[in-house]
Amino acid sequence: MKEKIIFITDYFGPNPGGIENFHTGLIKHWYEDNIITICFDHNFYVSNEDLEYFNQNINKQLYRFDVSNKNYFNQRKILKDFFTLMNHIQEYNHIKHILLGNVSLTVKMLFHYIMNLQVPYSIILHPFDLEAISFYHFKTIKFLKNAEYIFIYTNYFYDLALVKGISQDKLVKIPFGLYVRWNDNNQKIRKEFKGFLNQFKYKTKILTVGPLTKKKKFERILYTLEKLKTYIDLEDICWFIAGSGNEYHYIKELIQQYNMESYIYLTGFLNDREIGYLYFFSDIYFHPGGIPKDQFSGYSTSVLEAGYTSLPTVAAMGAAIDDIIQNNVTGFILRYDDYEGMAFKLKELIQEPKLRKTLGRFAEQKILKEFSIERSVYNIYQRIL
Repeated sequence: MKEKIIFITDYFGPNPGGIENFHTGLIKHWYEDNIITICFDHNFYVSNEDLEYFNQNINKQLYRFDVSNKNYFNQRKILKDFFTLMNHIQEYNHIKHILLGNVSLTVKMLFHYIMNLQVPYSIILHPFDLEAISFYHFKTIKFLKNAEYIFIYTNYFYDLALVKGISQDKLVKIPFGLYVRWNDNNQKIRKEFKGFLNQFKYKTKILTVGPLTKKKKFERILYTLEKLKTYIDLEDICWFIAGSGNEYHYIKELIQQYNMESYIYLTGFLNDREIGYLYFFSDIYFHPGGIPKDQFSGYSTSVLEAGYTSLPTVAAMGAAIDDIIQNNVTGFILRYDDYEGMAFKLKELIQEPKLRKTLGRFAEQKILKEFSIERSVYNIYQRIL
């Protein structure tokens, strides 16, 4: 019987998101054809055509369960179908190890089943998983204690996991490898999108990317621009906010209230190719940072992507930001509320192209050296095989 690794997660491509992208890169760069991926899809943000293309080109066995219908009877059916699939896999293969991409959402409902299989299992623990771990969640604590390995990224989250009581013997620190999402699909860049950007080619372009949610604190862009206009003529710049989400209309109204419609542009949802194009088109990256007293907010894959595309970053503080950005070398890190300081650093980068180029070059070198998806795969593969 063939030995198989089963990878199970609620977060997987082609849906957008840093964790989805990390998991996709993990599977695509897996060393052997011995891994089976099972993912639970809570929402689809891509077209059926893009989803079908992605599934056909993953080059590994992939099974999807649509869990967007959250009623009780549908959940029971999904779990029944999952158990049937696992029985079928076991009939023809020997399951050597189970790797979980998270311990939240649907995966959390599988704890008892996985432990009863008596197959070694390991977990990739993400910041939002850490947030949920406490003595009030005994089921999760017990599940973590029985894991063979718990993979976690960055020094910041590693130390936080220790504080949460996770055994150091089980913890394995891995880099949050960047999988370059815009290099491996057949998506097209819309002509109208290129035409829209072309009108700004002679301006200094500032970029912010991410889901438009309340936790992302996009209003800091407005507060920073208010300070920046005391240093420079805003007619010389444009600021793109790329992404979609439930805060879209709120941010749009805020832009109007601050009379910034001529300088800030909401792109809405962009496909991966368009996101990549926008990174390379821009000159500076701005990261709004996390929320004070929230130990898990502020970490963002977009900062890795900015570095990869040689963009210097001005960032407010956030979880593990100083693991990605080397202050005054690849970018600048300031306090959450230091809008004057962030505006001044943006002014420096806008007015000094050589400084932008130098910081951007160092940022690219750091990402290529420390955050490759190949390193992440190697660190996991060598332990569970």
